[in-house]
Amino acid sequence: MKARIRGTVSVDVVVSESDEVLCARNTRLPFGLDTAAVEAARRWKFRLFVIDGRPAKVAGEILFHFKDINQDTWSEIVRNSPPGDEF
Repeated sequence: MKARIRGTVSVDVVVSESDEVLCARNTRLPFGLDTAAVEAARRWKFRLFVIDGRPAKVAGEILFHFKDINQDTWSEIVRNSPPGDEF
């Protein structure tokens, strides 16, 4: 965010029958934004995908949009971030 990089990172994920991300891969953006998007996707939990009453593995795409923000918005993000988050 500090570098004011803009763009979209597409992260393809495979989610297990137990709602955990098994793998994630991405497109490339500079300054580690691609890595940040993959790390975020790996931490997400998903609702089980059920076919014929049984949990199933599923693949999908998550889009992370990085855009410019003004100073007030940046201050609010920092203020509301959990302790230990580094920007």
